[in-house]
Amino acid sequence: MIIGIDFDNTIACHDESFRKIASEQGLTIPKGEKPKQVVKDFFLGKENGNLEWTRIQGKLYGAELSSAELFEGFVAFLEEANSLGHKLFVISHRTRFPAWGEDIDLHRAALEWLAVKGLLSPESIPLENCFFETSLEKKIERIERENCSIFIDDLDHVLEHSEFPTQTQKVLFGKAHSALPSLLHWDGAKELLNNAQAEFSCPPVKKNWKPLPFDQHLDCFGKLLQEAGKSEPTGLEQIKRGGNNCVYKIDIGSESFLGKVYHRDTVDSRDRLGQEVAFVKYLQSMQIKESPSLIGEDQSAGAACFDWIDGTDFDSGLPLCDDYWQQCFSFLKKIQDGRETIEAQNLPSGSEAAFSFRAHFALLQNRRDYWHGHNDTIPEEIRSFLMTELDQEYKSLAKELISHPDFNKELEADEKIISPSDFGLHNAKRDEDGQLAFFDFEYAGWDDPAKTIADFFAQPRFPVPGEELNGLLAAFYEIFSEQTMEQLLTRLPLVSRIVRLKWCYILLNDFHPVSSKRRILSGKKLNSVEQTLTLMNGFVNTKPLLTNSL
Repeated sequence: MIIGIDFDNTIACHDESFRKIASEQGLTIPKGEKPKQVVKDFFLGKENGNLEWTRIQGKLYGAELSSAELFEGFVAFLEEANSLGHKLFVISHRTRFPAWGEDIDLHRAALEWLAVKGLLSPESIPLENCFFETSLEKKIERIERENCSIFIDDLDHVLEHSEFPTQTQKVLFGKAHSALPSLLHWDGAKELLNNAQAEFSCPPVKKNWKPLPFDQHLDCFGKLLQEAGKSEPTGLEQIKRGGNNCVYKIDIGSESFLGKVYHRDTVDSRDRLGQEVAFVKYLQSMQIKESPSLIGEDQSAGAACFDWIDGTDFDSGLPLCDDYWQQCFSFLKKIQDGRETIEAQNLPSGSEAAFSFRAHFALLQNRRDYWHGHNDTIPEEIRSFLMTELDQEYKSLAKELISHPDFNKELEADEKIISPSDFGLHNAKRDEDGQLAFFDFEYAGWDDPAKTIADFFAQPRFPVPGEELNGLLAAFYEIFSEQTMEQLLTRLPLVSRIVRLKWCYILLNDFHPVSSKRRILSGKKLNSVEQTLTLMNGFVNTKPLLTNSL
């Protein structure tokens, strides 16, 4: 079997550390209560207590992790599992650096703790089997990717997550649960292994994420077109390779179509094909003509065909008139007209959707954590900016967000928007009459309207003049109630700061060995060091949206 195990409060016991904090605060821990929960409830019950609770977690899980104890009975379980030939994995949700407080590498701290306890070795838990993921969603994806037969965790909300793999047996550690199998302590794990052994005689089958070979692209497109009643292709021109996908212009006589083979691998599990197909089908159901229609799709091959859009791509040196922005606003408004339909309700969330300040911050923190741990490829001038000015703004924003009274508040359904994502003139064409058509909806779906607005104004390739904000907000006033708009305008300045910092980290991909190579192959021109610094300075030092508007 493949046995996955959480780290904090499952392998590493922090009870004594939390008891110490409880004692310092004069708290009594009722019988049967976990000291962590008592301490957490205490701080979250205080005004702005979330900031202090976040700092405490970062401290205990980082600088003071050495105080954590190994749960009694875990070593015996480990030896028993290894003797039976099972594979053991540690899969934990840990940000790379604390959201607030001392900057310490939490992943490294956990690995060092495992090593000190004698658990990190080929004979116990191999280093290559330890994964510390920066979000809950990534943790669950990892559980599925490693084909875990069993996963043991102390948090029921992890095991009950809607995306938790169905083939993995759930085991709740440390407490009883009415609906979940429980392991109250490691001394009872032998029975768990014996019971599970019969059920999992072999690991589940992995998903086939093999990319479609290049020499099969034309055959795949030909099949999709013929199924749609078209003739065999007479010509195939590759117009983009690399980046997220391969894109082709397919000719059948005088007719043209667009073919896409989507990037898929085991590391990046985003379903770009599924997102785009679902969104385009929704647009078709609404009879929206400013985008290409779907001709056919092949999920197994990761490919799809669309109508070809005649027109001219926008050039960065082209003067941009107000009418182009108005057409963008009109498109955004038009796609909201069907928000109550079944087709709209069945749309997925956008691939980086966020419906709370907490979710927005988690996405930003993931990007920041990555580049703080992988900044050796960044030129010195940019690295200096990253570690000083950019990080100062990040920490200032983190403090404001974590202490915000609505940090955890989720948007209601009627406060969300159907978003094209990655939306702007960089994904549009114009015809001879100046009419726009929009495309590339690989990340589209339900999202936060504040994020949609902020992303639109932050897109660096075709900067939108700040004075156009009122025009976009006017369109939104026709979509949402006055109360919802009030809340949106209140949230927008903070969300715009988050999005602009996010774009700073995105710009660093031009200096990532793999990402930069893919961008070059796709025909994208990489920014120079000077251009990158100029853009990053603009994002950091520009006032948030609305401060100069309305």
